[in-house]
Amino acid sequence: MGKRLKIKRYIVLTIIFVMIFTTTVMAKEDIKQVGEENYVIVSQNENGQFVKSENKEVDLSKNQYIATVELDSDIYKLEDERYLLDTGTDFYQLVERFEFNLIDKENLIKLLLDINVEKEVKDSLINASNKAISQKNFEAKTVLYIPALLDTKGTLTSYYTYNGYDCKDILVYNYNVSTGYEYVKVGSSTWAVAQGVYDLVILGVGSVSPELSLFIGAVSAATHFMNETQGTVASGHYTDFLQVKVVYDNYQKYTSVDKGYGYQIGATTHKIYLKTTDTYEYHFAGSNGTEAYSNKTINKTYKTQYYDTPASFATTHVYPLVESLSFEVDSLTVDFWY
Repeated sequence: MGKRLKIKRYIVLTIIFVMIFTTTVMAKEDIKQVGEENYVIVSQNENGQFVKSENKEVDLSKNQYIATVELDSDIYKLEDERYLLDTGTDFYQLVERFEFNLIDKENLIKLLLDINVEKEVKDSLINASNKAISQKNFEAKTVLYIPALLDTKGTLTSYYTYNGYDCKDILVYNYNVSTGYEYVKVGSSTWAVAQGVYDLVILGVGSVSPELSLFIGAVSAATHFMNETQGTVASGHYTDFLQVKVVYDNYQKYTSVDKGYGYQIGATTHKIYLKTTDTYEYHFAGSNGTEAYSNKTINKTYKTQYYDTPASFATTHVYPLVESLSFEVDSLTVDFWY
């Protein structure tokens, strides 16, 4: 009898130990450590919204997910291939992704008939397509991120909230786009102007306008021309000209707010990744026309004041905000806006 009790106790203790061990193992398997900077932790609330987390570990049993940086800290990808947009609030917004060549206007128009985006977004995409076609820019492409429907129990869709308002974002990412060559100066005064052209100035980033040297060594356009043409000096001719072209990636973010009468765009913000600058000069020197070309790699990002936090403006102001970036060379000003 005593032996049977001991065996029963042993069996019970063994079962308890196995249950504790199994539960512990399962708990550990549900928790993943996240230490790399290109990962974030998100959780999903009862409204289906994705909420940011400061944790460095994810508990898969509590509707928490790992998301990986996909696009310059604007877009993150979940492990199930869904995409999230960083709204600059406590939320990420679930988005759908569409990619197309800007030069393929026919497919773009078909897409715009199938998706629900604001007129301002459609007009911007059509204008970008027209520009790519006119430049014969086969490298120009667009990735469009629009709000995705949430798995929500409510009757109304709230993509994310800020200051008590429902908000949603659309991100238009045009890459490998170009301003095309723009004339800085044409005619006999070109040489005199070229002697004072050193920099390209970025406008619209706030109180400080960054200056970017157009040439290696921070020389002027005229000095660069003389260096490239073995000391050729021009005196000024009506056929002279100086041109500048910029190649960049363009980000436009449209933030809409529902203040009781449906979603309305409250902020349009702008970011660029400036890739390269090109200059082209032609001067009539002596009895011949002489040209010089320059290309400089920049690889820098510039953004408007509210690009990272557009909802903070859209929810607190009556009139919509439209921010844009441009550049200036001498008296020439060109919008990056697409």
